[in-house]
Amino acid sequence: MKPADDGNDDRLSARLAEWQAPEPRAGFEDAVWRRIRAEPVRRRFLPWPVPHFGLPEHPAWTSAAAAAAGIAAGLALALLPPARPEGRPHDALLHPRTLAGSYVAMMTEGTP
Repeated sequence: MKPADDGNDDRLSARLAEWQAPEPRAGFEDAVWRRIRAEPVRRRFLPWPVPHFGLPEHPAWTSAAAAAAGIAAGLALALLPPARPEGRPHDALLHPRTLAGSYVAMMTEGTP
C-alpha cells in the first residue's frame, strides 16, 4: 500500500538542494591528525598499571599471565582431594546394606 503523496518529498528535496555544508577552518584536518598522533593508545586489561606485577605494559603479556594464573589455579583445584562430609565413610555407597554393596559382595565373595 503506497502512502498518499502530499508533496513533502519535493519540498524536502528542494531544501536539501539549497543546503550548503559548513567548511572547516583552515588546518582542521592537520590539527586532528596531530592530536591523534600525540595521544598514545592505551588498552589496559587491569585498571592499575601492569608493571606492579613485574610485567611489561603490553596486552599480550597481560593476557598470557592471566591465562597462566587460571591454568595454575585449575590444576591446584583438580589435584586437591575432594571434601568428604563429616561422619560419613568414604565407601558408604559400597556398604553391604546398600544395593551396590550387596551386588559387589555377591560378585566378589558370593552371597552376603
